Amino acid sequence: MAELKRIVRSNGYLIIREHDSKTEFSYSTKYLNFVHGIMMIAGVGEFANHRANLSNQNQINNWSRTKSSIIDYTKTICYRTCKEWQQQLETVGFYLCATLHYGVDGSSNPQNLFYAIYQLKKTDN
Repeated sequence: MAELKRIVRSNGYLIIREHDSKTEFSYSTKYLNFVHGIMMIAGVGEFANHRANLSNQNQINNWSRTKSSIIDYTKTICYRTCKEWQQQLETVGFYLCATLHYGVDGSSNPQNLFYAIYQLKKTDN
C-alpha cells in the first residue's frame, strides 16, 4: 500500500480492477484460479506472454511442467474484497470516489469483478 501511495501523485487517482473475493479455500477462489489457469494455457489477457502459454508444440509436449507452473502461479494469487481494498487504501491516505460492480443490472458476474476509483488526499508541499 505504501508503494501505491509513493507512485500516485498528490490528488492523483488509482483505479482498481479486482475480483470481490477473499483468498481462502472456497468455490469462488477455486473458480477464479481455474479461469486464470485456462487464460494461461490459451495465452490471453494478462497471460499473453506468460511462460505457461501453450502456443508452440514444445510447450504442449511438456504439459506436466506447464501444469506445475499454473498450479504454482495460482498459489501466489492474493484476492481482496472490495471492502478490504477500501480499508487498506484508506490507511495510507486514499479515499474512495466510486465503485462499479458488474451484475447490478441483473447480468451475470461469476468472477465477481469490480472497478473502484480512489483519489490520494492532497498533501501540503
